[in-house]
Amino acid sequence: MEEQDKYDVEKGSVSASQATEIEEGQYYTVSQVAHLLRYSSHWIMINLQRGRIHGVKPTGGCWRIPASVVNRMKNEGIPPLPRKVLAVESKEIVVEGKHAERVKSKEEVKREEEERERSPFSWLFD
Repeated sequence: MEEQDKYDVEKGSVSASQATEIEEGQYYTVSQVAHLLRYSSHWIMINLQRGRIHGVKPTGGCWRIPASVVNRMKNEGIPPLPRKVLAVESKEIVVEGKHAERVKSKEEVKREEEERERSPFSWLFD
């Protein structure tokens, strides 16, 4: 990266063209980006540190986000966070003893629902 050759970079990375933008003064600060995109400064900072927003932080300086990155985010938004999809396993609960009569099977519940749909007031007279 040419950016790192020009001055010491503490964090972040940008492409060569984005480094040129920053050198020419075409960049935004974290607070400016937060204001433009209506996010908190903290959220922008987290995304910079995770690499979801491209920018650089020179040693002893503030984050610099290239104007092209900000324009792209205005149009497309910040990429969504990758989320883990948890598999949900259904488990059948077996109740024995004196409480067993209170638990209805799936078939009984389905049958009752079908009866209620046929006659809306029949369940009142059970």
